[in-house]
Amino acid sequence: MHRSLTTRFANAAALLLTLAACSSSPSTKAPAITETPTTTAPAATAPPAETPSTVIDPMVCATDKKTLEVASEAFQAQMGQPPADQQALVDSGFLREVIPEYVLQVTGDQVTVVAVAGTCN
Repeated sequence: MHRSLTTRFANAAALLLTLAACSSSPSTKAPAITETPTTTAPAATAPPAETPSTVIDPMVCATDKKTLEVASEAFQAQMGQPPADQQALVDSGFLREVIPEYVLQVTGDQVTVVAVAGTCN
């Protein structure tokens, strides 16, 4: 049994809105762990400086990827063609902001969401 295009679009839009509401900001990364010493140390001995964490939570990656997939499907259902890039999704209101950890690879009418090297793997 085939669902009508309108039903498919409505379902895709509902899923997109749900994912957009639940997803975190694309620049959200796991926070660096910072601890305040509980004992009083002499002023000359400061704890080593910590570097910010660049590890991205796998759940954030999975949610962001799914958000891009659903937004691309909804865009294509409404516009009749795949989005050229994430900015097209933002400009048309299917995405709040570009998610820098991913790029869209468009081949014909197929859109593949690919992680940028060194981010979400």
